[in-house]
Amino acid sequence: MNIYLAFTLFSVVILIYWVITGLFAMLFRFTGLPDEKARFQVISLLTGCGFTTRESEMLLSTKSRRNLARVTMLFGYVFNITILSAFVNVFFSFKS
Repeated sequence: MNIYLAFTLFSVVILIYWVITGLFAMLFRFTGLPDEKARFQVISLLTGCGFTTRESEMLLSTKSRRNLARVTMLFGYVFNITILSAFVNVFFSFKS
């Protein structure tokens, strides 16, 4: 694989994660969650790590936040699988 293509693909993935994090954080802010906590919790939900007990209680306190957290987690898993398969496809397409 060409290093420039790999760097471009990596940059695009980072940009997409940044946009998705901003969109979900905005949705959590609409439910009344402060900006910093919303952003951290969205990153935690999308990546599946760092989901702390004390701060996660804020997400679990209302039904709308629980539903939004569920959608965020599912979106994160599907997005991660999609990105991984895209990297594998690009790698194998340049190998042959």
